[in-house]
Amino acid sequence: MTVAENAIHAVPRFSEAWTRRIQAFDASVTEVHAVSSMDDQGQPPHDSDPHGILVAGMAAAAKAGWLAAGPDPGDITARKRRIDGDATAAAESILREFAERLIIVAGEGPGEQMPGAFLGQELGLAQESSQTWSGVFDYVDGTTLTALGLPGALSLGGLGVGLRGVPDLQAYAVLAPVSIADQLDISTPPEDHALELVEAIAAECGGHRLSDLRVVTHSADTGSFHHTLIRRLADGGVGEVVVPDPVIIEPPYVLARAGLVEPRVDTMIGVFGFPELAFACLVLELIAPQFTFVFRPASLSGLRASSPTLAPLFDFEDGEIEQLADVGLEPHTRFFGSDLVPAGSGRAAAMFSVTGSPLLNLAPPTRCDGTVSIDGLLVERGRMTRLRVVSRQ
Repeated sequence: MTVAENAIHAVPRFSEAWTRRIQAFDASVTEVHAVSSMDDQGQPPHDSDPHGILVAGMAAAAKAGWLAAGPDPGDITARKRRIDGDATAAAESILREFAERLIIVAGEGPGEQMPGAFLGQELGLAQESSQTWSGVFDYVDGTTLTALGLPGALSLGGLGVGLRGVPDLQAYAVLAPVSIADQLDISTPPEDHALELVEAIAAECGGHRLSDLRVVTHSADTGSFHHTLIRRLADGGVGEVVVPDPVIIEPPYVLARAGLVEPRVDTMIGVFGFPELAFACLVLELIAPQFTFVFRPASLSGLRASSPTLAPLFDFEDGEIEQLADVGLEPHTRFFGSDLVPAGSGRAAAMFSVTGSPLLNLAPPTRCDGTVSIDGLLVERGRMTRLRVVSRQ
């Protein structure tokens, strides 16, 4: 078992150092428990403690989103808007205190006309700073899960320097070893090349047979688009095609591909949210740089079509093409994870439990004597810390 795995499965203990760090940004915090994959929990990595404020912001978002769901289901659309709105307000109230300049390069919300972070948004106190930070945020990834009281929802936040911005669209992506990424042709219809790509990835990762592979694709929540792709993989002999139900939350599967959680994942293939893909690329760059995503942009407006294939998701509206051009991307071009997160540009990624994550061994929030406990993970370069943040309700 690796040191990172030890951190994932260990029980966090009270940490005076972490408690002081998080209380500096959130006065409602009463205590923080932590266990790291490195013995030194040490001093903040920077004078302004960007990692501390990231943890504080994502823990606050997770708590606010969970509390906003409440016990009464009510109208699900109104409930989802309340969840996203409260989580956004909680996170941004903390992130606005960032001591340096922070620009959002990927955020979830505008594409679905919901509250959330958005591309180009500026947070932080310093308009002119010696260093400009890049932020990737999805304050509740799994708003539907939260509204329905189902496990899997996470508050996601990442920091880097020099990350590329992405619009709140989608991307067709394949998770692969860096060693063969430039050999993978994803220009043809996914249903035509998916099996060939999976076979190439299996060969590079130790010569596994197709029947031994575990491949994650998209859930059915966006409609029938992935039906043919799933059938091709299953009929082609892939051992297990994982179709998350009811929605997909990508980070746990990324960590499974990195070998940090079980069950094993050999690859991911499908159309995912662009901001979520940017976050996944950041996590890989920090903890498993031997893997990357090969991707091409996909349309969000294409979801209005009804199709058993992914074809409509590569038909872009003029406005979507303009959004891509604004960040230097073209609609029918192959890109790699390093185009979003260049080598060495990642700094930290945080994942906090909104409704619990069985894959990441994160418990759902709990209430006790007027406090709420939120579990999460902080991923730094080659290092992982499990945290429990306890704060007044």
